[in-house]
Amino acid sequence: MKVLIIGGSGINGHYLAQRLVSVADVYALGKDAPFQRVAGVEYINQDLNYISSSESEALDILNTEFECVIDLCQYDVHDAKRNHDLFGSRCHHYIVVSTTLVYDRRNLQEQQRISETTPKAALGQFGGYVDGKIRVENFWEQIRDTNWTILRPYHILGKGSLLGCLPLHNRDHTLIQNLQNHQPLTLCEHGQIQSTFIHSKDIAEAIFRLIGEPKSFMQKFNLTHNSSYPAVEYYECIADILNVPLHIKNMSRKVVWESGYGWEMTTFNHQYNSDKLYGLIGIAPQYHLEKSLAEIIQFKHFFETDVHNKMNLLPQPEWC
Repeated sequence: MKVLIIGGSGINGHYLAQRLVSVADVYALGKDAPFQRVAGVEYINQDLNYISSSESEALDILNTEFECVIDLCQYDVHDAKRNHDLFGSRCHHYIVVSTTLVYDRRNLQEQQRISETTPKAALGQFGGYVDGKIRVENFWEQIRDTNWTILRPYHILGKGSLLGCLPLHNRDHTLIQNLQNHQPLTLCEHGQIQSTFIHSKDIAEAIFRLIGEPKSFMQKFNLTHNSSYPAVEYYECIADILNVPLHIKNMSRKVVWESGYGWEMTTFNHQYNSDKLYGLIGIAPQYHLEKSLAEIIQFKHFFETDVHNKMNLLPQPEWC
């Protein structure tokens, strides 16, 4: 089979290409990769946002039939409409990676595990990044000429990821240095907010098992660990791996939201129920938190991605 990965040169695309290349002809579309390329994958260094009509005519993938298109880079409805127009009619299955941040959290309990039956938030409530993802999902929900599947991960980890899951140290490129220098970390609500994650390899395995699966068509799935932990345990785990002490200072959720730091959405409860997906594909995530963090720290190279920047798009979320 032929598979196209849009965003195939990034962290998630790299692991996905590794998983698929032995069973498929893999095309990876995206900008230059921070990683060594996966042998056997055809890389296309092209940004669809800036493709000209002449380049479009010359791009072979626009005349290729795919078993599956896996889209890792839909940040707003413009991306969704363009990519549907380009590839929707020439693939059997279209998989879109969204985010668990789309859920309405106003009336959720602190310990509630959020399932796919939870309604999406209203536009304008949770900031520019979330609005973009909601618009993407709203677009696909109206599509009936393409077999689509929407996946909602949270806090993706893999080699090259920046570390940190809670303000004021969320995807913080100085985190390891600060810990090694015995500097205190300022964490929202003492770091007691529930969080979770998913490793890029587990995302790749889930997508591999979903390709062409009719029961996934026109469906949305959470893609996270079912297990969760107070966010401070995430930082304790990093400190243990580094063999350094952890000192915590506190900042309230309200002050975080008023600080302008960004990443406000990470200050809510992030416990998810992904049973719907794992029941369908017959496997749960294999990477636990300590293994994931140790792998990243050992890799020693950290890449800031488009997502890290887009998470803080204006307008800022409203305080609620």
